[in-house]
Parts: sequence; C-alpha cells; structure tokens
Amino acid sequence: MKRKSAVALSIATAAFTLLIAQFAPAQAAPNKDTSSAAMQQAREMVPALVSLTQPIDATKVQQGDQIKAKLSGKVQLKNGTELPSGTEIIGQVTVDQMQNDGTYKLALVFSNAQLKNGTVIPIKATIMRVYPPVGYHPVGDALNYAYANTHYWTDRTVQVDQPDALKGVELQSRMAGDNSGDFVSKQKDEIRLSTDTLLDLAIAAEGKS
Repeated sequence: MKRKSAVALSIATAAFTLLIAQFAPAQAAPNKDTSSAAMQQAREMVPALVSLTQPIDATKVQQGDQIKAKLSGKVQLKNGTELPSGTEIIGQVTVDQMQNDGTYKLALVFSNAQLKNGTVIPIKATIMRVYPPVGYHPVGDALNYAYANTHYWTDRTVQVDQPDALKGVELQSRMAGDNSGDFVSKQKDEIRLSTDTLLDLAIAAEGKS
C-alpha cells in the first residue's frame, strides 16, 4: 500500500514539474546595457509586486492618461523608506503610437508611491515581468501566485525582454530607460492589461541612494 502511495506521489510530482515548465515565464534576455548608470540604478532597486487597480487598454488610453496599481505586500526601499502593503503606485501613459517598423508601442511609467495618509514619495520603477491576475491561470490560484512572487532578476539585471508578456505582446524594460516598461505588438488591440494584472517591479526612491 505504501509503495502504491509513493508511486502516486512521484507521478503527481512529475506532473506538477511539467506544469511549471510549461507555464513558467520565459527567462530574461542577456543584459546589453552595461553602462555604469544602469548598473548603479539596478543596485538601488528592490523587488515589489503590484496589481493594477484599473484596466489598461491600448485602444482606449492615450498619452498622459493616469495609471494606478497597488502594492501586494510591504516594501522596504534601500534608503530606509517603508511602503506598506496597499500603497498606491501611480504613473501615466508616456508613449501611445505606431513605430517606424510598423509595430505599436504603449509605454508606461510609474513615478509616485502614495501612502494611505496622503504622503507622496517619488519613485523610480522598472517592470521586470507581467503575470495574469491570480485566479486566471487554469492550474489554480496557488501555482499562479507562486510564480507572481518569484522575482526573475538580480541587482545586476539592467534589461528585460519578456516575449509573451501578453498574447502577441512583448515587454521591453530598461533599468536606465525613461519608462518603466514598453509593451510592443503588431496589433494595437492586443495590448490589454486587465484589472488585477500582476507586475513584478524593481523599485527605488527617486534621486536617492
């Protein structure tokens, strides 16, 4: 009986491993920007998981529109500032246009963290990875949330390319870039981030070490 249980457990473990291999996000592309400025910014960053509190649809938003997300857990910045869970992360759409190569780009920048008491803290944030909302993944909430809480970057990562951030959409992020992340697609209507979409951020207090 014990032997049958052990075999069943081994099969379940193998199946779970296959699911992880199938649905785990693609790894980041090799770093290309090795400038001292990019490396310095990377060293100042800490991980922060946020969820969008509104949908972002490229067919409906335009340059200058405000975007908002919420911290899923407490974050301690390198300068000692603490951002409690639930802190609002505020930004805007910075680029909303077709490119010369025929692709469409929607760029976002998160620039402020607003505490519940109204205090606003300027931040620098880079989107390192995009995940579907918890509960979206057919494998289940627990597995999806486990992916969302695994940060696929280090303090030496200065560039991220996630080819399948969304269906048909690539995320391009540069630590030293002006934007938090660029979403690029051949079709404008493919760039749609639903409410509760999870973003894995690298975040720091703006202008402070």
